[in-house]
Amino acid sequence: MAVTGAFIMCAMGDALSIIAQRFAVSVKNLKEWNNLSSNMIRTGQRLIVWVAPTVIKVNSQPTLPTTSLVSPNNKNLHSAAR
Repeated sequence: MAVTGAFIMCAMGDALSIIAQRFAVSVKNLKEWNNLSSNMIRTGQRLIVWVAPTVIKVNSQPTLPTTSLVSPNNKNLHSAAR
């Protein structure tokens, strides 16, 4: 299984535990990948998440997590998919 990195922009109300659950990774990994010494994150903060590429399906319609995905070249993937 290929693993890819995606940048996400933290939204208001996000926490490392929520992001970890959303992407099926550990808080420990999120902290290591982003050189974080605490669990504190800020709205608008950019984090990298290393995951196997998948599409979440709900009611047969593809959806994206509420956190904005940003490609390494800073293009918003949600906007690019429209």
